[in-house]
Amino acid sequence: MQSHLSHPKYRKDIVGLRAIAVLAVVLFHAFPEVLKGGFTGVDVFFVISGFLISTIIFENLEKNTFSFTEFYARRIKRIFPALFLVLIACYVFGWFVLLADEYKQLGKHIVSGAGFVSNITLWNEAGYFDNSAEIKPLLHLWSLGIEEQFYIAWPLLLWVAWKRKFNLLTLTIIFALASFYLNVRDIKIDPVATFYAPQTRFWELLCGSLLAWVTLYKQSAIIEIETKFDAWIAHAFRKNKSSVDYKILSNIFSFLGFFLLLYGCLRINKELSFPGKWALVPVFGAVFLIFAGPDAWVNRVVLSNRLAVWFGLISFPLYLWHWPLLSFIRIVDSELPTPSIRLVAIIFSVLFAWLTYKFVEIPLRFVAQAKATVLALLLLALGVGVLGYITYVYDGFASRSIVRVSEALFTPKSRQLEQDFAVRFETSPRAAVTESSKPFEYDKNLFRFEILRWFKQSNHEIELFVLGNYFQLDPQKYSSCEKLMLRSRQGAEICLKLADYPNAEMRESSTSLYPQDLEFKYVDLIKLHCAYDKKNCESQSQGVPFMLDWNHLSAVYIESLISDLLVNHKDSLDDLDLLKFFVNPSPSE
Repeated sequence: MQSHLSHPKYRKDIVGLRAIAVLAVVLFHAFPEVLKGGFTGVDVFFVISGFLISTIIFENLEKNTFSFTEFYARRIKRIFPALFLVLIACYVFGWFVLLADEYKQLGKHIVSGAGFVSNITLWNEAGYFDNSAEIKPLLHLWSLGIEEQFYIAWPLLLWVAWKRKFNLLTLTIIFALASFYLNVRDIKIDPVATFYAPQTRFWELLCGSLLAWVTLYKQSAIIEIETKFDAWIAHAFRKNKSSVDYKILSNIFSFLGFFLLLYGCLRINKELSFPGKWALVPVFGAVFLIFAGPDAWVNRVVLSNRLAVWFGLISFPLYLWHWPLLSFIRIVDSELPTPSIRLVAIIFSVLFAWLTYKFVEIPLRFVAQAKATVLALLLLALGVGVLGYITYVYDGFASRSIVRVSEALFTPKSRQLEQDFAVRFETSPRAAVTESSKPFEYDKNLFRFEILRWFKQSNHEIELFVLGNYFQLDPQKYSSCEKLMLRSRQGAEICLKLADYPNAEMRESSTSLYPQDLEFKYVDLIKLHCAYDKKNCESQSQGVPFMLDWNHLSAVYIESLISDLLVNHKDSLDDLDLLKFFVNPSPSE
């Protein structure tokens, strides 16, 4: 396939900027306490992608040399080799270490990654019962999904606009402003959707597109402005006017851009509403650095040095490899890995990235039989996607040895007992309760109170009791009790040992979510059962752990708790006026 598309002039400083972006992301994922805003490196990638892609499109539309076939063939050769190598590696490794539900989810994420819709899939998964982000090995592909969706929509839109004689600058500004408006508006309404949705992220890539238009069509005007500005500075502050190098304005933009990137990495954190207005910091930082040009001091000395360029060249495979390694270590250990282990994972990520770049990316990018290579990569994408879909449909292949080991943690009889009890406990009147449109999040949804409200409306005289407050695991450290047992090779006592203590004397009425129109009594289970002392608490009942996930008590264990309260804490139940609901006194009493 002979290349006809013209491409932007190679700039080492932009390659070095990629290094800054990817290293910020990697450091954030490995050591979030060190660089809390390192995730903003993704926003820098968006700007770079928008700039480079739009430069290609603008130039070739003007020369009437733009070809969709060649454009997407180059994208396929650039992205597919490393991506599908990582997808296949995750699938193979996951076969041996992931349980059925984890492997099923991995299959779904492989399909999403192969189809470049990971952002949409993750958006739909977000909610109370969703797995922790740390145990999703392909979570990071959300950004690749947004970029590829932009690569599909933006070239087509520009081509149609060019054919219709529309002003491309005006079109770009309109779409960028519309996307930014949706981003600022929706961040307060649905932050998860705003983070993952393409329409609220495209403005970041479009900022790169605007920069591409300016540098292509207003270069002479930029040079004239810079020359006049530098001359004015020289006239005002220098005696020797001949020493002016006409880079003062470029250096101002360069230093300002670098400062914004550094500020974003240090100041922005997950607690802020992001992207929203905060995303302007890394976006403008990237725009200013690219606009400054390769001769500005920061660009020439910092971004263009050999080490930065080397990391920039492997930035894509490094981005792809680092998160699966960190995630799989997290899964296998069933807890947060030590800093030394995370450091080793990053070292291996760099090694894998370099090997991928040298022996996979480069050979396939410049292979002689380009058409055959593109076709083979498309067939590979189809095959990997089908494999992921089959894995999802077959529920993660529960016949694998790792799943059988997990099922042996407690006997089939105990597992069946748990399932039977769980069915008995599903008694909430779902059809009669007003469903909420929001996810079932404690701080976003009052669904639990809707159940109580329904009971109260059905019978105004009814007495309501809420039983709660028991030991639970920290989901940021341990994803579930069952997996903790499996990977630590211990019984349910390990879950109780590592569980957090509950809030002593906690009351729902003390929270801001407590509905004032409801009256109910809160029963502190842990206080009644074992007085907050783990030594006196049971970790299992009839072979079933006290919880299977990280915070919900198993049905069998709830049954045993109630029995314990009736036998050993009858007076306490009577004081709470709760005993009458469990004991039917005889007429003579």
